[in-house]
Amino acid sequence: SLCALGGVDEDRGEMSVRMLAEQGSHRAENVSERERLRTCGKDIKLELDSVRIGDHVLNVSRALGHAQLPFLPSFKITRSQPCEQIVILGSDGLWDYVDAERAIHLASQHEDPTDAARELVEFALETADAQGNGNDAFK
Repeated sequence: SLCALGGVDEDRGEMSVRMLAEQGSHRAENVSERERLRTCGKDIKLELDSVRIGDHVLNVSRALGHAQLPFLPSFKITRSQPCEQIVILGSDGLWDYVDAERAIHLASQHEDPTDAARELVEFALETADAQGNGNDAFK
């Protein structure tokens, strides 16, 4: 999971966007993540785009952790800036198809967070479908 902070200053027509982590930083294809997983001592098979524990495919999330891996979740504490009124916490299912700037823009169009979240999901699914990856989004 990654977090984007941002906001739109409508008077000046400016948008601020800040990601709190790099996209893909916790995936198995990331070399440092693969090394981190190798050190856990479990029967783990690292493949190019996935991790298997025994017969089970695991999409490792450093944000949430996993009961079979002896690691604490990865997190970052930061202070929001006055211009950052929007916080979006999303999985790769969102960030693979919506960049942070677009996500902040879409979310800023709604006063209700549920409506903003719904639009982000719909946009990500439409983008995934257009790229031929519709079945992979939000798994």
